[in-house]
Amino acid sequence: MRGTKYIILSLLCTAAAIGCHAQIVRTGQNDTTTATVQQADTTKATAGGQRAQGYRIQVFSGGNTREDKNNAYRIGQELKECFPEYPVYVHFYSPRWKCLMGNFTTYDDAQTVLETVKALGFSRATIVKSKITVVD
Repeated sequence: MRGTKYIILSLLCTAAAIGCHAQIVRTGQNDTTTATVQQADTTKATAGGQRAQGYRIQVFSGGNTREDKNNAYRIGQELKECFPEYPVYVHFYSPRWKCLMGNFTTYDDAQTVLETVKALGFSRATIVKSKITVVD
């Protein structure tokens, strides 16, 4: 009996460590403990909506130098001024700095905005698959 409780406790700790929601249910028969582990929801809620698979426009991708970081932030600021309706993301995705924009659910939507971005002089801009934030 003691071994069973130890195994269940170990499973619960492991499940919690990998991000699952665990719940212990006690039954009244012989003081046994049964554990049920439920998988966490696959869509991650954020302050502005839910996370889903979609597309973003990658406007800049550099290296890991300070100059690349400054370029990524400078381009990000330019994009915010030109496209205030789209979110701009400047992040360091090892080993490079990237500047991405938008949360597009379809490739065609991203393609339409990409043409405008390229017309503004960002000729290397491209569409990339990404986790996006979808507002309900």
